[in-house]
Amino acid sequence: MNNGAPLPDKCGVAPMAEEYFRGQQRDIAGLLGSLNKLDEVLSAT
Repeated sequence: MNNGAPLPDKCGVAPMAEEYFRGQQRDIAGLLGSLNKLDEVLSAT
């Protein structure tokens, strides 16, 4: 941001969360649904 580079066009929090929780015995379906919606809203142009 300080060097004037453009921000990314798309937000991808959900895939990072999915990778973080991979292999853990947790029900994250609701969390991933919310994060996917957040990604969608933040990526809308």
